[in-house]
Amino acid sequence: MVSRGVDKNTDTLKINLVFMDSKKNRDLAVGYGYMKKEDLTFAAEHMQQENNEYCNYPNVYELLKGRFPGVTVDGTSGSYRIFVRGAQSINSSNEALFVVDGSAGANVSGLLPCNIKSIDLIKDGMTAIYGTRGSNGVILIETKKGN
Repeated sequence: MVSRGVDKNTDTLKINLVFMDSKKNRDLAVGYGYMKKEDLTFAAEHMQQENNEYCNYPNVYELLKGRFPGVTVDGTSGSYRIFVRGAQSINSSNEALFVVDGSAGANVSGLLPCNIKSIDLIKDGMTAIYGTRGSNGVILIETKKGN
């Protein structure tokens, strides 16, 4: 292929972009891509497992208790509910939406905390990509096998 500059005779330009995956290039996976740490607002929180400390919890709900500001875990074993902004609605559900490895509305009851790589909580306008389902906050979970 002959290389030439772009001029008035150029009809088509083919560009091959390669994303170099590293901590420097991405910090938080959100519904519409990745956000860098400097672009984050207080509407996002990130938690990453180190040294298998998540294995100390019996389930995801117990793991989330007290970890994120503004998040309430209500209930006991078998009937947990998670609220990001509190339980305020009388007629509608206002539980947070779980997204596990990109699957929105996933059931996390059987998910073992040892298999979790990272947990991200997003709220406010950042949840718009999930529509009305995300209006009560979104908890993004990436498993170790979900790379």
